[in-house]
Amino acid sequence: MSVPPTLYTSTARRVIEHVAARTGVPATVMLAPTRRHDAVRARWRAMRLLRRMHYSLPDIGYALNRDHTTVLHGLRRS
Repeated sequence: MSVPPTLYTSTARRVIEHVAARTGVPATVMLAPTRRHDAVRARWRAMRLLRRMHYSLPDIGYALNRDHTTVLHGLRRS
């Protein structure tokens, strides 16, 4: 059973902000529905970091406003 996403929200937010600072892509753009190449790459990097922290696919999707299958695709592409 997965831990509710609300317990992870602050940690996931810090990871997203860290990736945003490192890539130069604002966190608001990473969370937006845009498909710009730089935003997608930054999202993939955040997905990879969150997965290494043992987040589940639905939890990562929740943190990034995406579906778990989108997260799975991003992890496979990155």
